[in-house]
This record gives sequence, structure tokens and C-alpha cells, in this order.
Amino acid sequence: MRSGIFRPGQFAAVMLVLLMVMVSAAAAQEAVAAGDLSIPEMAVCRQVKNRLPLGIGSVFAAEVGTLFCFTRVVGASDDIVIHHDWYLNGVLKNRAALPVQSSDWRIWSVKSIGPDDVGDWTVKVTTADGRHIQSIIFFVVE
Repeated sequence: MRSGIFRPGQFAAVMLVLLMVMVSAAAAQEAVAAGDLSIPEMAVCRQVKNRLPLGIGSVFAAEVGTLFCFTRVVGASDDIVIHHDWYLNGVLKNRAALPVQSSDWRIWSVKSIGPDDVGDWTVKVTTADGRHIQSIIFFVVE
């Protein structure tokens, strides 16, 4: 006569399946919260006026002083937070947490630029859990 309800090895298999279901459910819940996010508009610019990017470019002089990363986010089903991660030559220089409060939302972050900021820049848009959505590359020159 056997004791217990599982044969040897069955308990581990059942626990593994249960863990996989729990992880899948958590991922599905996050996907619902973040929706099918897309970025139909993204630009680096000199200013944002009336929620529109002005002075869009991909090469800027170091004397520009300030740059904006403008992003239009579509598809959020709940209020979420995205990040603008500003990288200079592959090194993270700034991280801005930005609330997205509608299924079609325009948002931007600001970065001061000076003589020490010459180089290759990338702004990466990520979700709060680190999922990469989109990037934009630009250059600051002397």
C-alpha cells in the first residue's frame, strides 16, 4: 500500500506546472495593465510647445543647453509609468519616470546638455519592469 496521493516524481512535476501557471498569469496581468504599448511618435527636440515637439533633429551642438525627448504612447489600458533612459556613449546618464494616464498620451522628459555631453546619445523607452519599447539615437557635437 502506498502513502500519499502522488507517485514518486509527480509532486515535483505538479509543482513545476503550478509555478509556470502562476508566472504566466502574472505576465498576462502586467500585459493587460501595460496594454499593447506602441510609440507612434518619438523625437528629440529643442522644445515642446502645446504638446508638440519643435526643433526636431538628430544632431545638436553642445551649446544647445536643453533637449527634450518627446514620446506619444498609445495602448495603455490603465495608468502606468514608463521611463526615458538617457545614455551617452552607452552609459546611463539620466532616468525619468513618466506617468501615462490615457490610452493615447503625449509625454516628454528634459535633459540639460553641456560641453561634456558631446557624443552618441540614445534614449530608451522602457516599462516600469524594464521591458524595452523603443529607442531613438541622436548626436551632440562640439
